[in-house]
Amino acid sequence: MVVTGMNEAADTMGFIAVYPKSNAQNEWAMACDRCSPNAAIGVGDVHYFRVVVDALPKILPVDPDRIFLSGFSNGGMMTYRAACTLADEIAGFASNGAGMWTWHLENCEPTRAVPILMINGTADGQFPWDGVAVNAPLVGGRHPSADSRTRGGVAQPKRMSGHP
Repeated sequence: MVVTGMNEAADTMGFIAVYPKSNAQNEWAMACDRCSPNAAIGVGDVHYFRVVVDALPKILPVDPDRIFLSGFSNGGMMTYRAACTLADEIAGFASNGAGMWTWHLENCEPTRAVPILMINGTADGQFPWDGVAVNAPLVGGRHPSADSRTRGGVAQPKRMSGHP
C-alpha cells in the first residue's frame, strides 16, 4: 500500500503482505457485530479474518505461527478487535492512526497475552491523543486517550498484554 510502504518493506525484508478488503463501504466491524454496514448484510468480519488466516499457509509459503495483523485508521480499529478475538490465530498486532473504542476496553478478553504496537500521533484530529467523545453509542461513544490505553490507566491494555 502506498500509505504504509508495506509492499516495499515486504520486498526488502522478505515477507508477504496481504490486504484483506472490507465488504461494505470500506468499513470493518471494528468493535462489535452491530457496528458496521457489514453486519446489516450478514458479513462477519472476524470470521472473514479467520478464513484468510487459515487459507494463507495453504496457498502461500507462510509459517502460520508468524502471521501478524496491522491496520490503519478503520483497519487499525479492526486490528484492536482482532487482538481481542483472534489472539490464538495471529502472532501479533499493530494499529496505526486508530483509536480504541470504549467497547474494546470493556469487552476484550483475549485468550493469551497479546503483543500489540499502538502508533498514534499527538496532532491527529481524528483520534486525539487526549481521547474524544463520539456519537457512537453502540461502541461506547468514546475513543479513550492514548495515555490511558498505553500506560495502564485502564484495565484493558493490562489484559491485552497479559498483565493482571
